[in-house]
Amino acid sequence: MRICSMLFQGMELSGRGFCGIHIWRTMALLFMLPQWDTQAQDYTYTTNDGSITITGYFGPGGAVTIPSMIDGLSVTSIGTNAFYQRYSVSSVTIPDSVTSIGAFAFYNSLNLTSVAMGNGVVDIGPEAFNSCSFITNLTLSTSLTNIESAAFIFCSRLRSIALPASLGVIGAHAFYQCSGLTSVVIPDGVGIVGDFAFAYDSYLTNIWIGKGVTNILTGAFSNCSRLSTIAVDPFNPVYSSLDGVLFNQNQTALLLCPQAETGSYVVPDGVRVVGNNAFSLCVGLTNLMLPDSVTNLGDGAFGGCSALSSINLPAGATNIGASVFQQSGVTNVVLPIGITNVGDRVFQQCVKLRHVTIPDGVRNIGLYAFYSCFSLTSVVVPATVTNLSANAFGSSGLKAVYFKGNAPNPGAGVFSGNTATVYYMPGTSGWGPTFAGRPTVLWNPRVQTTGASFGVSSNGFGFTITGSSNLVIVVEASSNLSRPGWLAVGTNTLVGGSSFFMDAGLTNFSSRYYRLRSP
Repeated sequence: MRICSMLFQGMELSGRGFCGIHIWRTMALLFMLPQWDTQAQDYTYTTNDGSITITGYFGPGGAVTIPSMIDGLSVTSIGTNAFYQRYSVSSVTIPDSVTSIGAFAFYNSLNLTSVAMGNGVVDIGPEAFNSCSFITNLTLSTSLTNIESAAFIFCSRLRSIALPASLGVIGAHAFYQCSGLTSVVIPDGVGIVGDFAFAYDSYLTNIWIGKGVTNILTGAFSNCSRLSTIAVDPFNPVYSSLDGVLFNQNQTALLLCPQAETGSYVVPDGVRVVGNNAFSLCVGLTNLMLPDSVTNLGDGAFGGCSALSSINLPAGATNIGASVFQQSGVTNVVLPIGITNVGDRVFQQCVKLRHVTIPDGVRNIGLYAFYSCFSLTSVVVPATVTNLSANAFGSSGLKAVYFKGNAPNPGAGVFSGNTATVYYMPGTSGWGPTFAGRPTVLWNPRVQTTGASFGVSSNGFGFTITGSSNLVIVVEASSNLSRPGWLAVGTNTLVGGSSFFMDAGLTNFSSRYYRLRSP
């Protein structure tokens, strides 16, 4: 009894009574266990080759510290969907034992604001942090080698990233629409920057490209509207920069002009290629000068340059890609002699385009080439054209289309949505009363050189023009055929098939020559 009394008395001092013995012992036991056992109940996990992969989290959230060990085994991986849409988690600390973070691991964890990775992580899987739009603090592993596709896509509040020297690959869309980023330094160890890796990072202003980068894929820095400077390590063997513009190493190809470029830009002499989307969406660019060395204009090279009103196309620029001027502000374009194809969507939605010269030798006009060119009211199609692709002139402002040769093969909807009249030349074939759904008229104006109306009078020099009824004719004059400077001196409509022209300005010249053309 004495012994029992002493034991009971000891328990009474704890203030718990007899049942307190069990609780006290249990608490003492829990206190002595390692931390990983107390947290294990928050996770589901699998064991593989003596290591743990976390497959789910069901804890209370808040600031989560992932254990380095569970059941005496090292936690080496955070598996696919492990923290998928865990809105309760506000921050996560990943231990050094973890080497990989799986696909969608933290997908759409909307309240996650801070991520601290241990230095063991070497791979971040596809879409691992997709739509974690409140992350503001991100610490990457110093051992990281691979950021896979879309790993941080839509992390819109991420303000900065320190990419480690160990990094080798930045996957496609890795930081797509991380609109809070203002600058990026790509370390020397990176070899590949994937498709659209930093696209739509709307506050990104400057980029540094390390000396190891040898492959920048499609659209890696596209739609970065505030991007003003791209700098490249001078020891990079593939790329270089000049005045903040990205070139290949020997500067024969201009690859990307930052979108914040404004005013006029002169492409340096020696550049032969203007790359795909090189000036795309440079909305502040108003004038562009290309050197005679340019031979290739890539797809979408000037697309979306809405303020671009003036550009010269060198005679040697005979390879012109699709969508080159799509949605740009060009008003007057003379295509170079030597091209054989007006590509798909080349001028689509160029709503300010009023005049385009298509040279002899062109055989095809591509899909939607002049679609929605609302200000384009007339166009001359050379005799060499044999094919008009679908919707080539659809929904445009065309009132008149002048064909120099035989009727080409028309695709579906070539003139859909406009009121164009088709004019064709005498001696050509394949024409009927309509062409591709539009009415046709023979283009046959002639100057009548006989009769009382022809010649000099007290009012000037005059003549009668005849031809198909209601043709609209522009009369041009020049005083020197050796150096002709043709000037429009009148516009006549052949009402009922004829119209009289009078040049009252003849008295100002010793001689004058005349010619007729379409409006």
